[in-house]
Amino acid sequence: MLRDVVEEPNFSEEFDLLRNTYPQLDAIFADLSWTLSSDPYAGVPVQGYPHPYIRLFITTPIQDTPAFQVLYRYTDDQVILLAIDRA
Repeated sequence: MLRDVVEEPNFSEEFDLLRNTYPQLDAIFADLSWTLSSDPYAGVPVQGYPHPYIRLFITTPIQDTPAFQVLYRYTDDQVILLAIDRA
């Protein structure tokens, strides 16, 4: 089962800013969305957050675009992207 990928407002704002600097970010986002929607366990659990399903996923760099850290959580039917930053 594929989960829907949903962006929190903070993620969307940061992503839009990063997209201006890194044109390959859309390709990275497509890969990230597919990976997490099909396997929400792909990231590593993050200790110290109140929600038990908070995870961190690190993307693969593409050309001049660096790797990014993506903080997310998941439910039975969604992956919720919380934050993104350069790794």
